[in-house]
Amino acid sequence: MLRPNTQPPITMTRDKGLRLARRIYLPRCIGLGLGAFCVAAGMHQHGVPGWAWVVLGLHALVWPHAAYQWSIHHPEPLLCERRNLWLDAAAGGFWVPMMGFNVLPSVLILTMLSMDNIATGGPRFFGRGLIASALGIGLGCGVAGIDVQLSSNLATILACLPFMVIFPITIGVVTYRTATQLGQRKRELYWLGQHDALSGLWTRAYLERHMDEALLAFNQSGQTATLVMADVDHFKHINDAMGHLVGDEAIQSLGDVLRTQTRQSDIPARLGGDEFCLLLPRTGLDAALALIGRIQGALAQRPMPISMSYGVVTLSADIHSRRQWLARTDRMLYAVKRSGRGKVQVYTAAESPASAASAPSAASA
Repeated sequence: MLRPNTQPPITMTRDKGLRLARRIYLPRCIGLGLGAFCVAAGMHQHGVPGWAWVVLGLHALVWPHAAYQWSIHHPEPLLCERRNLWLDAAAGGFWVPMMGFNVLPSVLILTMLSMDNIATGGPRFFGRGLIASALGIGLGCGVAGIDVQLSSNLATILACLPFMVIFPITIGVVTYRTATQLGQRKRELYWLGQHDALSGLWTRAYLERHMDEALLAFNQSGQTATLVMADVDHFKHINDAMGHLVGDEAIQSLGDVLRTQTRQSDIPARLGGDEFCLLLPRTGLDAALALIGRIQGALAQRPMPISMSYGVVTLSADIHSRRQWLARTDRMLYAVKRSGRGKVQVYTAAESPASAASAPSAASA
């Protein structure tokens, strides 16, 4: 039996990798630049050959930019940037024996690199970073030997201070910006989950939750509510004659009207296509018809006049479920469409639809 593909799309993974590379670029530049002073002080105190200074300069000044370019041009930037972080950890470990295991700069550099790794990939990535650092220490020991000089002189301590102060602040700023961006995306996703993207109105799922609340309030306290279902008259003709872009503009215009004409407590929603619904809590039939009149008047004044047909059902004791309420309102709407559009069909308390009437004008409302 074939298993469903659970891997994220390639484009999504690439975008994630590019974001990671951009987020790490500045901290890497600052961290390696300031960290080089720590390493240089430790190496000067320990005494190292001249080639080590050249390697340190290349590592501090060239590697951050090379790593960034490598990541953003790699087919899999996420994988590449993670490898770069492991190389950072290995390089940090390499400089430890080159400084004679000088305690202050060694602990400082390995701690900051570990902080980067755990912030990027969590405990497992942190563990791999420790392994990379251990391999780097082994390579450094193989090159420089094991000559332990643990104490730090005043020059080494002073050289470590900028790194100790500036790099954590940099990480904090980057983390704050990332958290702010994630918060904004979360709010956008929440909005999209609750709203129709084209009209800006509420989704059907949001409408149905509030219909359940309205039914509960009616059953508990007799608080009335009215449901209005509507669709645009001859919307197919608009799409066919003027194009779908014009049709989209009509939906957007309708969304604007429904938002501005309804109260904050009302729930204007788009069910799909050219079909809309209005849930009007604490609203009886007369107030609902008055609202429809205002909506029709506002639509008539738009640059692209729109006419709509409406089915209206006010809660009554014989409505026991949201599904029944929706179905009854839907029947009223289709009764209008069969008898002639641009009208309102109301379901009476006697469970028989009232005769279709023209939608009230803005003046009569």
